Amino acid sequence: MTCVLLMRKANNENGRRFAALNGTTSSSARASKDEEPMSKMLVEREITEPVVLLRADGTLNPDAVGFSRTPLHDTSGIGAGRIAWGRNKRWEYWAVTTPEYIIALTVSSLDYAAVHAVMVYERSTGKVLERDAVAPLAGTAKLPASAGAGPARATTKKLRIAIDEVPGGTQLRANASGVSFEMMAHRPAGHQALGVVVPFSKNRFQYTLKDVARPATGWLEIAGTRHEIPEGESWAVLDHGRGRWPYKMTWNWGAASGKLNGETLGLQIGGKWTDGSGSTENSLLIDGTLHKISEELDWQYNTSDWLAPWSITGESVQLKFEPFWDRSSSTELVVFGSRGHQCFGHYSGWVQVGGAPDPDRGAARLGRGDAQQMVELKRLSGAPGIKKRGGARRVSNRTVTNVVSGHLYLRDQTRMRVDAPRAEHALSRLSRIQEAVPGPVRLE
Repeated sequence: MTCVLLMRKANNENGRRFAALNGTTSSSARASKDEEPMSKMLVEREITEPVVLLRADGTLNPDAVGFSRTPLHDTSGIGAGRIAWGRNKRWEYWAVTTPEYIIALTVSSLDYAAVHAVMVYERSTGKVLERDAVAPLAGTAKLPASAGAGPARATTKKLRIAIDEVPGGTQLRANASGVSFEMMAHRPAGHQALGVVVPFSKNRFQYTLKDVARPATGWLEIAGTRHEIPEGESWAVLDHGRGRWPYKMTWNWGAASGKLNGETLGLQIGGKWTDGSGSTENSLLIDGTLHKISEELDWQYNTSDWLAPWSITGESVQLKFEPFWDRSSSTELVVFGSRGHQCFGHYSGWVQVGGAPDPDRGAARLGRGDAQQMVELKRLSGAPGIKKRGGARRVSNRTVTNVVSGHLYLRDQTRMRVDAPRAEHALSRLSRIQEAVPGPVRLE
């Protein structure tokens, strides 16, 4: 998934001024236009113990700034009481992508409004089923204080959504006109997820948890027809957010999941919204182990032609995204507005993890005693395989019957999700749904 988020009225200088909280400043913030391009590699603090996001006065706790490999942040102060009312943003976004369907659900609270959604896209026909609900204030949304700390619910006349942490994973259920589903996003033993605190200022900040490569099973019903989500082929991704945002922001996000040559891979990339803050949300998951990519990436795309190729690049990442479908949307709530383009397409390129690049081999050393490793992505008719060669890993042209996916988000109050199906991502097979399975959805 890849995203670009633009939000009104904010100032990127907030992030640069507050970068000291993370003990680092990005090179892009330091270089002048007359200087040679500088490296955008960063040194980020790793959080290894539970920490509270907010101080007693409601401002950001400097000790919470950094990244974690499991959910360690207590975000219970966001949305509690009247502090910064109207600026609190809380949401749970899940997507399951398959060769035939892409399924997404959102439960969110913006303080002054609750925005919920269910979306199903059928790849073979291009048909889209969308069910949205917007309610004043946040009464229709129930969200856990911190990641995994309780259920999430959206309850309106138009739709019902239930998200529950259960033994072995997360249960996802929804019921709306013409569509219902019940899915399980399994959590394998030892599975890690990227948690990051991004500081814009002491009063504006975001905690995000990106959880990729979650195997999915379950069923989907559309207009009375049931479809099975087959075990071993389906993948789920979570975007969990808690924070207080500036009024204007540009946000890029990308995520992808897949199983290649017996290994489970999950890609998480982001940019622009984190630039100059000293934090990034970039990582590669290999068999459940998270490898942090501490670099500000460069995102290039044509806002006049969303189906033109995108590029996401850096010293450790070289990716090309080729959309084949652009889904546009618009929301205007007076105090909040969004215009979006959701694109579907293909990725190709490579990603390096751990250590500095090796100029002779284009590879990088993994930090924990692993061999040099590079994941190279090629555009295939299925998800690519990976084979080891001389201490490095390269993608072979082996065809696998699964799909790669990604999302691009643009918010101007714009939110753009790019689901990259059908592809070739070595890093992202968010998979497929087949047929069958009876029984109605029951939400408690």
